[in-house]
Amino acid sequence: LPSTDVRIMVGGSGYGEAFSVPGSGQIWLDGVDCSSTDPKRLEDCNHNTYGDNDCIHDEDVGVCCGGDRAAPSVAERPEGDDQGVYDLWREIDADGSGTITLDELRAFADNYGGADDAQLQSIIDFGDVDGDGVLSYTEFYFYFTWSFSHAGIPGGDTGCAMTLPGGDDFQAFMWFRAIDIDCSGAISFAEVRSFLERFHFQGSDDAIQNFLNAGDADGDGELDYREFYLLWTGTQSNAPEGYGQSAGGCAWTGDGAPAGAPGNGDLHLADCLEDCCCRLEVFYDGAWGTICDDSFNDDAGVIACRQMGLPSTDVR
Repeated sequence: LPSTDVRIMVGGSGYGEAFSVPGSGQIWLDGVDCSSTDPKRLEDCNHNTYGDNDCIHDEDVGVCCGGDRAAPSVAERPEGDDQGVYDLWREIDADGSGTITLDELRAFADNYGGADDAQLQSIIDFGDVDGDGVLSYTEFYFYFTWSFSHAGIPGGDTGCAMTLPGGDDFQAFMWFRAIDIDCSGAISFAEVRSFLERFHFQGSDDAIQNFLNAGDADGDGELDYREFYLLWTGTQSNAPEGYGQSAGGCAWTGDGAPAGAPGNGDLHLADCLEDCCCRLEVFYDGAWGTICDDSFNDDAGVIACRQMGLPSTDVR
């Protein structure tokens, strides 16, 4: 669910193309007031006590997330990443810009005896997935470890709203997400070929087809997440049948809910409309409930999309 195009849809608010996505049952939150996008969770913003509201369901708030994911911050080491690789990144990225240039790589190499520019350029060329001529942190991490950083996928994250199933291997999950660029929940021949080209790997058409054939248990010519996971790890995934598959014609998968049992303050999407704009709901005291539009603003929409693991770079 991309969100450089996050529309906040609230009944009667007069905000843009405002409209409601009415629900039923419990209304959990009212007066949600986010003064910035700094909070990591929506419930960290000011709000009334859970259940304290003067709203009707015509005021249930919805969100529509569209666009690209925000570039992850690497001001601190992403939890789970190798400390040595992260420290090396910070040392080379002398200006703290978040990218490594040829000049920075040259300056670093000069401190350790030097290296010719052709060798240094080859490092950047091989690791540069998005073709911008520099190395982002996720590109650098992948180049040095052949594994994915917890900050995201090199070259920009996909818009697939997938969360790691509890107990599944993080790296296998990330490999699947990196290859499944159309967020269909299944990996095709064309997607594997595209992945190999973007990441500068070699692979013949025969090798790609053999890879797909080896894991394609249902014979549909593609690998869904569970088939891919079994092929990649040799063990069964904890994901349910059909995990990650798109619904309703949206270019994203899932509803943003946590992969395991939800906890208080967790969010998910419900009753998505034809344009994939959906009602936002919050979990509390064992049940999902709606959120009233009072005070709900752009910052709240960004926080909500980001909390659900969805892109969140802009709101309009």
